[in-house]
Amino acid sequence: MVEFVVSNVTMGFGRLNVTRSEIRIVIKLARQYTYHLSQSFFQSFLLGFLAYLTFWIDITDFTDRFMGSLTALLVLASLMSTLTESLPKTSYFKVIDFWLLFFLLSTSLNIAVHILVDRFYQKELKEKNAKNVVQVSFSSVSSKTNFALLIWSCQMSILAMTF
Repeated sequence: MVEFVVSNVTMGFGRLNVTRSEIRIVIKLARQYTYHLSQSFFQSFLLGFLAYLTFWIDITDFTDRFMGSLTALLVLASLMSTLTESLPKTSYFKVIDFWLLFFLLSTSLNIAVHILVDRFYQKELKEKNAKNVVQVSFSSVSSKTNFALLIWSCQMSILAMTF
């Protein structure tokens, strides 16, 4: 019982009008909130923060950004499953359920943003490469045209000198 600490123990007499001896022991337990802070909330916050830090990885390195976020999502899902098994079953949602659901959804959204950013980045690279190919072909055509005009003008000047 790492979740509770014994706060008070009292011992007294049991019922007096019974045929056997009785003793009454009352043990008061206090919940240790530091256990849940360290084992549940801090771990999930740290994983969510690490997933958020993947936005600072270079935009050209999609694999590392995606795998970092995906790993955080998988560990969060595993942590959620482990935590919900150890908590008592209730018919209502607990704060930890909302907390973990928030981090699962935000990390999933994080992955979706990485995919969209990479999609737009790849599209921009394709457009830039296509523009460079067109510029190279036009510049090579114009340089060929300039070269042909230079040769033609040299031939014309030679012809003019001969007459």
